[in-house]
Amino acid sequence: MKDNKILSTRKVHSNGITITGLFNVQKLKGIQFESIREESFLKLAEMDVSVTKVVDQPVKIHLDDFNYTPDFYLEFNNRRPAYVEIKTAEYLKKLIKFHQSKVDQIKNWCQLRNIDFYIIPIDKIPEPIIVNTFFLSGYKEKIVENSIKQLILKKIVKKKSFNQKQLIESISTENCIDKRTLLVQLWSLASSDEVLVDMRSNMNIFTKVKSKQKDKSNFLKFPYYI
Repeated sequence: MKDNKILSTRKVHSNGITITGLFNVQKLKGIQFESIREESFLKLAEMDVSVTKVVDQPVKIHLDDFNYTPDFYLEFNNRRPAYVEIKTAEYLKKLIKFHQSKVDQIKNWCQLRNIDFYIIPIDKIPEPIIVNTFFLSGYKEKIVENSIKQLILKKIVKKKSFNQKQLIESISTENCIDKRTLLVQLWSLASSDEVLVDMRSNMNIFTKVKSKQKDKSNFLKFPYYI
């Protein structure tokens, strides 16, 4: 069930310790977050092509002896919607140990409305994946010159795998193209999944680059934790 009427129900506020803010990219424009963990989750959702809609603080759920507001509501192009709560793995462990009945009530409420419910332990996601996702998202809107794109793709197909330094130097030497221009174009291609890079270690000039493979992506798919 997709509900176009689901809207944010409250403004987020910092408690003086947490970081709050708004996303301004097209898919998540105006979406609030109230912690670095929530910001990381939203960045993963931004780069996940299956996510079509995100609403922050989406609904106040009235249950037997408590009220609950999820962090986010998500819609997808390949699965039913989901309410999401962002926690640490340690917090989730305590939540399940001491408040399992409340979690079950929330899940049942969602199930009756044909909506999934996930508590996502965001710190279970390897940090390099999140850092690299943030980095590549900055190149998502860059315009890729088709002539340079073809040079990069043909070179990768020939050798199967390069590191970024080898690839850029090879194309620059053969075609007299500025290395910085090539690097920006390469990152733009990675941001749109037209080339694959190693996301599990911090990206640098020695990061491996491979040609696109069917059903493979540089970015995690919901619910993101591995």
